[in-house]
Amino acid sequence: MGYIGTQSGMFFLLPTTSEQEHALTRDHGIHVVQGGCVNVSRLKRDDISTLLNATHDVLGL
Repeated sequence: MGYIGTQSGMFFLLPTTSEQEHALTRDHGIHVVQGGCVNVSRLKRDDISTLLNATHDVLGL
């Protein structure tokens, strides 16, 4: 969570490639805008572990 934990606001940026963005959407249901932007404004507490596990799985973060 280190990388994600250092950001604040409604969005966070992930250091993704286009292929990784597609994998997050296809395999984990996380919509990532080109450039690695993810909207977390409506994220529920229970969804945080899903997001963290997905980013770890795809990005190794």
